[in-house]
Amino acid sequence: TIEPGVVIKFNNNAGLSFSNGAKILARGSPSNPVVFTSFDDDTYGGDTNGDAASTTPYWGGVRIDSPGTESIIDQSVFRYGGRAWTDGQANLHIANSSAAITNSVFEYAKVYGVRLSSASTTFSGNIFRSNNNSEEGSSTGLYAEGGNLTINSNSFSNNRRGLYVQDASSANINSNTFTSNTNEAVSYNGKLGSFSNNSGSGNGVNAISLSGTITQNGATTTLAANPLPYLLNGDVTVAASSTLAVNPGAVIKGWTINSLSYLHVYGNIVVSGANFSDIVFGSMFSSPAKGNWGGVR
Repeated sequence: TIEPGVVIKFNNNAGLSFSNGAKILARGSPSNPVVFTSFDDDTYGGDTNGDAASTTPYWGGVRIDSPGTESIIDQSVFRYGGRAWTDGQANLHIANSSAAITNSVFEYAKVYGVRLSSASTTFSGNIFRSNNNSEEGSSTGLYAEGGNLTINSNSFSNNRRGLYVQDASSANINSNTFTSNTNEAVSYNGKLGSFSNNSGSGNGVNAISLSGTITQNGATTTLAANPLPYLLNGDVTVAASSTLAVNPGAVIKGWTINSLSYLHVYGNIVVSGANFSDIVFGSMFSSPAKGNWGGVR
C-alpha cells in the first residue's frame, strides 16, 4: 500500500516486481500523486543525486505478474521506466493479472508507457504521453496483447504510437483522444474488440489501423461509427464462418503505403446503410486517385 505524496525513485536497473499473490495499491490524490521515477529525475522529490542537473536515465519499471489478484493504481505518475531488466521495457508491465488504473500519468518510457500481456485491466482517465524514444521503433503509449480490456476516456499524445492492441476480441475502447502521435493513433492487429467515440488530430496516421484476421469463426464483429476512420493496413481478413457488420456512420479507408490494402471476405459482410454515403469505403489519401487501394474481395 502506497500513500498519497510518496515518491519512489529507482537507480539504473532497479525495479519493483509483484508475483505469487502480491499486489499493489497505490492511491494518490490530485495534489499529492504517488510517483515512480528515476533516481536522477529532479522534478519530483528534489535533486536526490546532488548533481544540480536533471539527468534522467531509464530504470527497470514496475512489473505485476500475480494471477488471482487485482492491483489498484490511482492518481499516480510513472516516468522514465523500461530499462530491459524484464521483458516488458515499460513504466508498468502487467501480465496474467487484473488491475484498475485511473487518473494516472505514464510518460517518457524507454519503449512502452504501459505494456499488458494477457491482463484483465481497466484504464480510465489516464494520460499516456511522450513515450516516443526515437531509437525504439515500437515505442507506444499503451501496448496490449490479449486479455480483457476496458480503455475509456484516456488521452494519448506525443507518443510514437498511441495505442497498440493485438487479439483482444473483448476489448472495449471508447471515448479516448489521440493527438500528435508520430505514427498511428491506434494500431490493431487480429481479432477486433469494439470502438466508439474515439477522436484524434495531428497524428502521423489519423486512423484506427487494422491488420490481420479481424473476426472469429462463428461470431459477428462490428465496425461501429467512430470519429476516427478505420484503415485497412495491408491484407485484412474476415474469417470463414464469421460475419463483419459495418454500421451506419463507419468510414473504412485503404492505401498503398506499406502494401496495397484489401478487405478479404471469406465469411459474411453486412453493410447496413439506409442512405447513400451512410457507410464509406474510400482512400486514405487527402488527394485520392483511382487505384489507391485494392478494394473488397
